[in-house]
Amino acid sequence: MIRRRRPVGSQGILPFVVELGDDEQVTARAGLPLIVEALHAVRLDEEIDERLSVGRRDRLYTALEKLEALVFLIAAGGDRIEDIRILSDDKGLLRLLDRTLPSPDALLDFLNSFDDPSAFSAQPVDEASFVPAESAPLRALGEVLAISVERIAAAEADTATIDHDGTIIESHKQGARVAYEGTRGFQPLVAVWAEQDLVVADEFRDGNVPGGKDPLSSVKRAFAVLPARITRRYFRADTAAYYQPLLKHLALEKIGFAIGADMTRELRSACTALDDKSWLPFETRESELVHIAEVEFATGNWPKGAEPLRYLPDRLAVHGLDGLAVERERHRLVDCLGHRLVSWRGTTTRPRASSGRPGNT
Repeated sequence: MIRRRRPVGSQGILPFVVELGDDEQVTARAGLPLIVEALHAVRLDEEIDERLSVGRRDRLYTALEKLEALVFLIAAGGDRIEDIRILSDDKGLLRLLDRTLPSPDALLDFLNSFDDPSAFSAQPVDEASFVPAESAPLRALGEVLAISVERIAAAEADTATIDHDGTIIESHKQGARVAYEGTRGFQPLVAVWAEQDLVVADEFRDGNVPGGKDPLSSVKRAFAVLPARITRRYFRADTAAYYQPLLKHLALEKIGFAIGADMTRELRSACTALDDKSWLPFETRESELVHIAEVEFATGNWPKGAEPLRYLPDRLAVHGLDGLAVERERHRLVDCLGHRLVSWRGTTTRPRASSGRPGNT
């Protein structure tokens, strides 16, 4: 065994020295200032100063500094406005930033300035959920987001796949509504440019607004902010986007899409009409056997000039411990470009087939 000599000046076995310093010299959040540096590197600070003017006039902090403080708070893992006090008490962080941070009251006032309660006056009396029009400050913030996409995306990028989904954010605010799975909070729609890992659009919604309620407006906004150099456009989403106006829009705009489809009675009939030769082996797993088929199916009043839709239903035989084969229907909706997305719907149980093949769904 070789004994290593202790480095000169070290206090222990490992080659480093421990020095004591006061609170103003030490921080565990030294990476946070790099977020603001990135924001300034693409000149978004100029765009925010020009477009965003909200909240009460504050001689201490600009709208940009308040927005940066909120970005700090989210990046550091804060989940409430009051958590900004934790960052404000970090003297090492403030020394790196060379400034103080706004108070919780100042940030709350800033956030409330984006809200326009009068927008809900347009809600129909017979609708339990509603998506109001965005306020002017929110539209201005959307313009900043669009500019950031243009400046951050790779210059050689010519392909954009938009992933679109709702995200349930739990909240205990008095105005929070109950979402479909029982959580009280909010359910904004978010569109992400998959190849660049960039959020390109969002739409804030109450928790009780179904994901399938007019996703078209959010999708249009997402594609509208893509740089003009993008020549290949694709779209992926779950069954919440199985919405006739959206499907027609994507088809007419020649946007390749893959959207989870609801297993309607008509679609089920088209699938069960397939013979066994139409179902091809797709994947063999330890406890499952997957077959896949292809079905052309027109939903509703499909445009005559549009390409026919291709549905890819899956049949799964899941061999359980109880001696039964549980068949689950998994189906996909794709357009003529063939880009796929998986969505699960439905479960049936029947005795295990001796051939090991899934029975008819």
